[in-house]
Amino acid sequence: MKFRKVLAVLLFLGMSGSAAVWADDVYSENVAQAVHAFLGKYIEGGDKVFTFDKARGIFRGTLSSKGEVRLLGFQIEIGNAHFISYFISPIGADPGDTAKMSRLAEFICRANYGMLNGNFELDFSDGEIRYKSFVDCSGECVPSEEVIGNSLWVGLNMFNRYLPGIKDMLFSDVIPKDAVEKCRK
Repeated sequence: MKFRKVLAVLLFLGMSGSAAVWADDVYSENVAQAVHAFLGKYIEGGDKVFTFDKARGIFRGTLSSKGEVRLLGFQIEIGNAHFISYFISPIGADPGDTAKMSRLAEFICRANYGMLNGNFELDFSDGEIRYKSFVDCSGECVPSEEVIGNSLWVGLNMFNRYLPGIKDMLFSDVIPKDAVEKCRK
């Protein structure tokens, strides 16, 4: 009986155009300020630049590294009680090449298995590859520099670790399982 009531409310909200109550359409200014302070302290300057979309609560920028990943785009979406860090791969797949997309999807599934903080994602519509990390900030929690840093460095480190395998999926005939094992050594 409870399920029917919940379903009826959801259907009503969806039909009345008020389903936005379920969306995270506001962001925590405290979390945004903490992330901004971190980025200003550790990221900004030189070839490390970021912007902030105040209307949507989204930071965008680039990080550089000394490994194979020389330049990596990032986006940090601030929610009401969380933030999500995305790192966008410098290379992507051709969505029209179904064989490569399939191999890349298998590689990503195998790479994601057992990951503790975040996961790779593959957009089948445009071939974009990204790494996502989620940080819960519920209960008026403002993340520390260490927590913010961990959410950022994990994406950069995962690309440094797995980019050779991603390249193998796109530019050679390495078997996905073998490519993941090689990346983990």
